[in-house]
Amino acid sequence: MARIDLAADIGEGSPEESELIPLLTSAHVSTGAYLAAPVPVPDLVSCLNELGVPFGVHPGYPDPAHFGRAEMADPRQHLGSLRRQMADFLPFEPRWMKPHGALYNQSTRSGAAADLLAELLRDFRLPLVGLAGTEHQRIAARAGVRFVSEGFADRTLDAGGRLRPRHETGSILDDPADAAENALRWVGKVDVLSLHGDHSGATSRARCIRKTLAEHGVEVRPWCA
Repeated sequence: MARIDLAADIGEGSPEESELIPLLTSAHVSTGAYLAAPVPVPDLVSCLNELGVPFGVHPGYPDPAHFGRAEMADPRQHLGSLRRQMADFLPFEPRWMKPHGALYNQSTRSGAAADLLAELLRDFRLPLVGLAGTEHQRIAARAGVRFVSEGFADRTLDAGGRLRPRHETGSILDDPADAAENALRWVGKVDVLSLHGDHSGATSRARCIRKTLAEHGVEVRPWCA
């Protein structure tokens, strides 16, 4: 039987999280550094532990004005903040690390952000959840950690296999049926299928994805199970 993990970025202030989390088989928990009003991490972790949902840490550039989604000309200026985000989260025992926003997107290409991510992974020795077919796989190899391939149900890719910019028409799949159809394309190609938990309607998309995967005989379970 084919299988895939259904995950979402959580702890980013969405009012839907209490409904969304029970539909997930894993979660990427925000450190809060890129949020204007951080969500209490202990409360989120307690909820995930009660439901048996494994989770990883989701750090990003400390840039609340842009929700951590503005690319940085000098990513290394944020190395100290990123190290603190990781160190502060370690007591919660995350199973992996997935970078957020611009740090994620910039590090899919070789360059300063990729080097920065490799350094963080060498320091903290966590598996990297990253975009399939990009620099992320090489970063994990350089750092000597496991690479966990990721695809996105609610986003589309450009011709180079990277996430299309959000301002482009069709880059975000809001319709649950469209997201579910896109999810099927990733089965057998990646370990983790992720949703953006801060997008309105994430719960409806997750329900539709799970229903569609079940109808096609795909088992939904954590990649680390």
